[in-house]
Amino acid sequence: MLCWRTSICAASPLRRHLKTSHGPKYQAKLDEAENQWQQRKRLVEEGKIPHLWDFFEERGFVKDVAG
Repeated sequence: MLCWRTSICAASPLRRHLKTSHGPKYQAKLDEAENQWQQRKRLVEEGKIPHLWDFFEERGFVKDVAG
């Protein structure tokens, strides 16, 4: 027996959207964004640009939140 929630969730617009493929232009934008994030990640790991946590620590936010 199926739960009524399962049938509702399966029919939700978001669930249908996740099953569809993207068009070529949109996929190209997603790929470019992923490449930019990977480049930024590499620069942070190499210490060439500061990590967001370092910026917060510099400004004193970490001390205020973390104790």
